[in-house]
This record gives sequence, C-alpha cells and structure tokens, in this order.
Amino acid sequence: MAMIDESTRCAHTTASGRRCRMPRVNQHVRLCGTHLEAQRCAIRSDPAADIHDVLDGIVDFGSAASIHHLLANLTTLLVDNRVDYRKALVIAYLCQLALQCLNLSRHERRDLADRAGNQSLEG
Repeated sequence: MAMIDESTRCAHTTASGRRCRMPRVNQHVRLCGTHLEAQRCAIRSDPAADIHDVLDGIVDFGSAASIHHLLANLTTLLVDNRVDYRKALVIAYLCQLALQCLNLSRHERRDLADRAGNQSLEG
C-alpha cells in the first residue's frame, strides 16, 4: 500500500476524529472538492451570518468611515461567494447614496452655521 502524503490530504475530520483521504483542491485550499463545496453550501445557507458579517463593527451610518467599513466587509463576502452579486450591487449603490447624503448634510450644516454667524454680526 502506498503512503499518503499528509500535506496533500484534505483537512476535514469527522466527528469520530477520522481524517478525509481525498487530496486537497490545491496547495492554498486545505479541503478536497467535496468538503469545500459542502462548506460553501453551509455558509450560503445562513444569510443571517452573512448580514452579521457585513454589519460587523458598524454602529451607525453617520460617517464615511462606517460606510467604508461596510463596503470592505461586503467586498470580502463577495469575493468568498457568500453574497449574491446583485445584492452586493444594491448594497454598494445604497452606500453611494448614503455617502452623497453625508456630503450634502455637511454642506447644509455649514450653510446654516454661516447664516447664523451672519445674523449675529448684523444684530
């Protein structure tokens, strides 16, 4: 019987502790094709976890930094195929709108402050 190179074997272990004998997909992935697809299906089947991952660390949407953080999380999920492409587009578009609204509200606050300053100088 030929010896199996442990470094090329799938890293999946069963509940009883047995390790899968199938070869890994490639040197960068620790699982065989079967267990990799099973893992991806399990990740895709829990959308609540994906939403939690997108919103992880975001307290509010009142700053450009929080929207940037959301987009970074969304990009990670998109690359990992954990979020649908169309949903990612919608979320990115909403983030774009939120950033534009932040910019507009900043200008409005500045205009209001300028008007208040001009009125106090006149009065």
